[in-house]
Amino acid sequence: MLTKIKNKINKVKESREKNGFAKMVKKARKHLFRILWRKSGFSEWRLPTHWIMGKIVEMKKTVKVGDLQLSVNNPAVITSTKYRFWFDNYEKEEREAINKFLESGYPVIELGGGIGAMACFINKKLANPKKHIVVEANPNLAGLIEENRLINDCNFTIINRVLGYGGNEISFYIDKIYVSGSAKRKTSESIIVPTITLKEIFDRYGFDVAVLVCDIEGSEIELVDREINTLSEKINLIIMETHSRITGKEAIEKILRQLQEQGFEKIFATTDAIVFKNKKFNKKNV
Repeated sequence: MLTKIKNKINKVKESREKNGFAKMVKKARKHLFRILWRKSGFSEWRLPTHWIMGKIVEMKKTVKVGDLQLSVNNPAVITSTKYRFWFDNYEKEEREAINKFLESGYPVIELGGGIGAMACFINKKLANPKKHIVVEANPNLAGLIEENRLINDCNFTIINRVLGYGGNEISFYIDKIYVSGSAKRKTSESIIVPTITLKEIFDRYGFDVAVLVCDIEGSEIELVDREINTLSEKINLIIMETHSRITGKEAIEKILRQLQEQGFEKIFATTDAIVFKNKKFNKKNV
């Protein structure tokens, strides 16, 4: 009887060892495949399914995002990134934050315009859609933002500038993935773009208080460092994407502390967006 039990135990042990080895082999194969795929020269495809889905998206004149119709027909938006529009998940968390927290009576300053999707989504919600400034550094996207503004009958103003300090112009780095252009993360292609600051936008357009929507691929660190007083005095609500892969986590933690010290309360957070409310402001006419 004891012998039979011992034999069964030994068989179980042998089986577990074999399964463990099989899992290790499977994991090694996957790792090898990833290495070979990266070196294959097809990096633009990302994953084959993404490229195929992107091709199908390209067959349509426009794509549907929420209630919007958007064009992605621009060389700056490569095929393999267009799969993002397949399931209507594009900027989904940011749209949810806008729906939940945006107060329609305030002007909006949007840093980082992308293809104009968020700009159109926000603009439709404003009591005065002309009080909406969209700053986009990448000139390759400016025409696409304007096209999407026309398609959706929106009224925001587009400024082809980059948030920057210490000079009238700075280098801006273009990325294959259109949403990843940055003044902070270097790539093989760069252009010179005129700078603008948050304070200059307020001075130019005469806003007293505004909502800030910010997705500027790492430049949010310098924005908070350089313009914390403008943020504290002029911004009622911040909807911000952070980019720790560019700036590092410590830099993000630092600006979050700075904002909180200046009276901003974090009221919402997802993996892609943080919302801060300025406790200094109650509802007021702007």
